[in-house]
Amino acid sequence: MKAYPLEAARTLRAEELEEAKRALAAAIQRVGEAEAVLERAQQRREEHGRETREAQLRITGPGARSAAELQQGQAYLQRRRDEAEALAEKVAQAEGALQEARAGVDHAQTALAEARAQAEAVERHHAKWKAALERKAERKAEDEADDRPRTD
Repeated sequence: MKAYPLEAARTLRAEELEEAKRALAAAIQRVGEAEAVLERAQQRREEHGRETREAQLRITGPGARSAAELQQGQAYLQRRRDEAEALAEKVAQAEGALQEARAGVDHAQTALAEARAQAEAVERHHAKWKAALERKAERKAEDEADDRPRTD
């Protein structure tokens, strides 16, 4: 049987399809990792907020305190507010990373669809080529059978 003249293209398209599948799997994994980072950042921000509210109640709540204690308490609460801003920024960064990862999945899905279409096109061509080759072989066999002398 003849060698398929586009075998190199067929192999290349199959390799591209496999690479696109691996890229999509990696992109999906990155989304999972980004979701986990975001969840941890949100949890830390919530814990920090809860702790800060409890500290604020202790510092500003009822009870006799000296001016120095109130001043220390206010400085502590200011540090907590600064930390809260930093935690909010981490959440925002994690949300941005998650959006980027999801865009990566969309891109990988598009690339996979394109690679699959290209591979399928080459496979359809290969199937047509193979069928034509088989038809040609059948006709040749029929012609040879017609050329043989009959012994009746």
